[in-house]
Amino acid sequence: VRVVERRGEMFALGTWGLSDHWLLEGGARFEASTISFHGDTDVSQSFFYSKPRAVLSYFWDKQSQIRLRYEEVVGQLTFGNFIATSN
Repeated sequence: VRVVERRGEMFALGTWGLSDHWLLEGGARFEASTISFHGDTDVSQSFFYSKPRAVLSYFWDKQSQIRLRYEEVVGQLTFGNFIATSN
């Protein structure tokens, strides 16, 4: 069995200074992937994931800050989940 993956990723980021103490960072990654395997049968499956991210930072002074972060995390696929094997 031969497994092939084609993957592409695109991203956009932006930073906005809301005031002297507040900073907002936002962005997103977009990942598209196609996994195909060839052997007894030829099968292909496509995936698309958006991974948004936002960070809000508050600065007390030059040495102290608090950050609040939201981020969508997507793990890697396991190729073994796409084909059947036997021993």
